Amino acid sequence: MYARERPTLGPDGQPEHQLKIDVNAPAGVGALSFTGDDPDHPGDGDYAGIWVTRNNQPPARAPRLYVDKASREEFPTDAVLALDTVRQAVHEFMNTGARPRCVSWQEWDVF
Repeated sequence: MYARERPTLGPDGQPEHQLKIDVNAPAGVGALSFTGDDPDHPGDGDYAGIWVTRNNQPPARAPRLYVDKASREEFPTDAVLALDTVRQAVHEFMNTGARPRCVSWQEWDVF
């Protein structure tokens, strides 16, 4: 997902941010990945990065969720959240265009 109101990069106008989502509706879980500015340091490119959600009490038997289905890159197990929490974070992103604050995040080094 991208917020149209956010800045873009380069001559092609590529978004400078991205929110990726994967869900397993039957299991009632999902996970998020955010690429862009750290909201604690807005506009400071030194604090841009990639994060995935963090759950301090992940489900014991979490299904596989993918950051990128084409490459089969999986979310870490501790990124899995209840679907209602994922929904809340997506709504927050839609309203702010920034990395949602209603969930915890962990840095991620895979793009």
